[in-house]
This record gives sequence, structure tokens and C-alpha cells, in this order.
Amino acid sequence: MNKMGSTSLNVFMKCSKQFNTTHYGCGPLTLAENSKKERYTRATVPCGKCIHEALQDRVKKHAPLAACGGVSDSNPTGFNSFMQLDYNRGEDECIFPQMTALEEIHREYPHATLILLSRPLNDWINSVNHWQDLRQRFIDCNYEDLPTGKGRNPFQLQSWVCNHIARVRQFVKDHPTHALIELNLYDTKQADYYLSRLLLGASQGTKCFGKANQGDKQEEKKKSK
Repeated sequence: MNKMGSTSLNVFMKCSKQFNTTHYGCGPLTLAENSKKERYTRATVPCGKCIHEALQDRVKKHAPLAACGGVSDSNPTGFNSFMQLDYNRGEDECIFPQMTALEEIHREYPHATLILLSRPLNDWINSVNHWQDLRQRFIDCNYEDLPTGKGRNPFQLQSWVCNHIARVRQFVKDHPTHALIELNLYDTKQADYYLSRLLLGASQGTKCFGKANQGDKQEEKKKSK
């Protein structure tokens, strides 16, 4: 979900040096190439758009993540960690694979670990409001539980997020081969500890998790006063 800490999570994955991780951009990029980049993976095409096109190709029937640089038998050094799969440019470019393509992702990676970061919803809406025209793009798009024209009322956005979280929880319950990790974006020490233990097998936190976007850092400072 936009503005829910995907950049912070991507920084953790890169810092751990155990994942070939991508944030927003997809396409062929080996771990060696990726490790030279500091925070963001700038590959050839937005992940959401790439996944959408792969799913639309009914002839070739692509596995969507593998078609977008994900690890596979033919690409063993591909991405094994994806952050921010959505592609949202308003109107007809409103793509949220993490909402609409969970079954396809399950068929491709039936043992994938899913991670949900959360923050107070009023803070999230404030962050959305200050990130370019993201609020208007949400309003213009036609998403499940948030049809075109909805989203001006903050409660509509809050309900949309809550429904997404409930949907992911139910999905993991229905597909028990997956693990689900839920963390509070603001509790960086706890998030670092559990991600380090569960994903890296570390006995303690690795200090790899922290907010990466300046706007989030400023909000956290306000809360600590």
C-alpha cells in the first residue's frame, strides 16, 4: 500500500544483503547489480504495469512475477523480494496486484511470505495528501471497495485500507503455505527485531529497519515530543 512504509522495508531488505529486492521498478537485475544501488531499484518498467501486462497475455500465460524479473528456474538470480507492486497514474492506469492478483501470485510462489506494515490511518491519509496528487489518483481510480469518485471522505479511504488488510489475512488463512508478518511502521525497533529474526534467522535486531522517506521521519519526530 502506498505510503505504508514500503521504502523502509526495501531498505531493510537491501541492508540485509540476503535479498535481491525491488521497489516499484521491475525487470532483469541481478543481486550483484542491485547491491550497487542505495535505496531504490530502478529497473526497466513499473512492477504493477509489468505484472498487469503479463496477466493480460492469455497466449503466453506468463507467471507474472517471473515475467517481471522475479526469481525462477530460468532466472535463479532474479528478484526474491518485491515492494510496492502497485502502479497508479489515475483513471485507466490503476493497478494493485497485491489486491487483485493474490491467487496468481500464490500459484507462482506458494510459499511466499507476505508483509503488512501499518500506521495510524489519520497519519497515512495526511501522508497521502502530501505526496504529489496521490489522493486525487485514488479518487479517480476504480478499485475494489473504492470505486471512482470515492475517497474524498477520509472514512472511505480508511475503510478501503482496513478491507485490504482483512482480505490479506483471509487469503493467508485460506492458503496456509504462506506466512504473514504484520508490523507497526512507527515501532522501528520491534519491526527490525522481528524481521531480523523471522527473515534472516538473526538472534537479535540487525538495525536495518528505519523510516526512509523524510516525510515519515518528520511525523515520527512530532509524535515523540
